[in-house]
Amino acid sequence: DAVGDVNGDGYADLLLGVMGNYGADGTQDVGGGLLYYGSSDGIGQDPDVTIVGEDWGDRLGEGAVGLGDIDDRGGDDFALTSYVYDAGRGGVFVWLSAPTTAQVRSDADFSIVGEESEGLGFARTTSSGDLDADGVPDLVLGSRYDGDFRGTAYVLYGALSPGNLGTVDADVAIQNAQDTYFANASATGDLDGDGVDDLV
Repeated sequence: DAVGDVNGDGYADLLLGVMGNYGADGTQDVGGGLLYYGSSDGIGQDPDVTIVGEDWGDRLGEGAVGLGDIDDRGGDDFALTSYVYDAGRGGVFVWLSAPTTAQVRSDADFSIVGEESEGLGFARTTSSGDLDADGVPDLVLGSRYDGDFRGTAYVLYGALSPGNLGTVDADVAIQNAQDTYFANASATGDLDGDGVDDLV
């Protein structure tokens, strides 16, 4: 995914998720991400930063998402997601600055982890947009199995600060009335032309 200008050099950067990645010790399916910094020559063959999961079955990098400047401190931020993290609770791991050295999952500036009752599928979809028109991107997380397969979309308004959060910290939770895997996909953009991002 193109993740904006993470390192602030004026060139767009690229983040690739590799959820089937092996750990340094050979542990299977720890997953991770590969971050390529752009330049006047484009991107190189090798990633500038490698991010690796830490436990068997993490499958970090199922999603690789650019978030914009969600902490309102300058520079674009990014996330790697794992919908099977922690025995299926699922999680989103966010970096608020440009790393320059190899990273592991716990190096993320903050994480948002699903509740045990939500089951497999939290953070299966992740997007951002300025839904409240305050000039700072907001974070949208989809949990398609939440509530007996009804699904829930969670919205956390920016600016977000480092720390560990859960779905109980969401500013808005939208749940479907029927078991139809609601929030299996989400996107933001100004659909009605009023200058404010909308949620689909």
